[in-house]
Amino acid sequence: MYLIILNFKFICNYFLFTSYRRWIDKIDIKNKYAYTRELYLPYEFKLLLRGSRDGFAPKKSHELCDNIPRIVTFIKIKGTEEIIGGYNPLVWKSHKDGELGKTKDSFIFSFKSKNNLKYSVLSHVKDTNKALFYLNECGPAFNIMYGK
Repeated sequence: MYLIILNFKFICNYFLFTSYRRWIDKIDIKNKYAYTRELYLPYEFKLLLRGSRDGFAPKKSHELCDNIPRIVTFIKIKGTEEIIGGYNPLVWKSHKDGELGKTKDSFIFSFKSKNNLKYSVLSHVKDTNKALFYLNECGPAFNIMYGK
């Protein structure tokens, strides 16, 4: 599992990582045994890009993150505690004219606070043929066809 972290000091904590893992693994948190899965974190997370360290240019994003599968992107909204982002199980890639990526397993998310899931939003792909968007002039782009 890889991370792209933009526009903030490292905000991730164990609470958030276990939430992402549940979403990636499609774990039903209402299941009475779901809590036992919180005892381990089966992924190794590796930081690929950090905006404050590597810059925010799309070219740098493509240089460091293209052709690598299973990337989680996090962006902290400046002046707030809100964190938004998404998961791409495929690879990010450059495309001169723009290309759509097909997957049913990506999702986008929003946390109003890194310490409280109560106000989190998780949106899954509505149109699997338009889940991702690849373009040289932008970094990670999740298409607009998501819903609750």
